[in-house]
Amino acid sequence: MSEEKESSLLVYFQPGELIFAAGEEGHHAYIIESGQVDIFVTTAGKEVSFKTLAPGVSVLIYSPWAEIAEML
Repeated sequence: MSEEKESSLLVYFQPGELIFAAGEEGHHAYIIESGQVDIFVTTAGKEVSFKTLAPGVSVLIYSPWAEIAEML
């Protein structure tokens, strides 16, 4: 039986910086401590703001991202 080591890392993002993009493999959990994150989806070839996440919200996905996240 194999054991997986779990770890955490504090990462800072600047306004306008992409956190993840659609199609990227999702192997991380993100917890927003401060600031806001805008989640975009692509509709009819355009990026449309889907939701804005505030501190205390977590994002956890282990499959390819369907959205784009950007620090506000």
